[in-house]
Amino acid sequence: MRWCFEDEATAETEAVLTLLQNQQGTAFVPGIWRYEMLNGLGKGVTRGRLDRNKAFSLWREIQELPVRLVDVAVDEKLLEVALQHSLAVYDASYLSLVLARELPIATVDGKLQQTAQSLELAVMMP
Repeated sequence: MRWCFEDEATAETEAVLTLLQNQQGTAFVPGIWRYEMLNGLGKGVTRGRLDRNKAFSLWREIQELPVRLVDVAVDEKLLEVALQHSLAVYDASYLSLVLARELPIATVDGKLQQTAQSLELAVMMP
């Protein structure tokens, strides 16, 4: 979401966005990611941080990125990951995905970063 808000973008988030825009990598995300992106854009509009037309434009741009939705089972194992690491189930879905696929995780969420580091996962801190 930091890509969408100029006051939150960093050199690191812009570098990741550029890689994706240039089709030089693929982001793997749980299916909930689309809902989170739309929610962030909607909140940006309702909070006066984004113009309505800009939100729709950003959504179309996001759809062009090489983002691969991965089905993360919504089951007791996911709940166990959430409880074991004191994470929201939403965040646990990202952690579960990177654990299963042995991928680095890119997040600005401090708690998720800390959890991933404690599990010795590669963490990209955009």
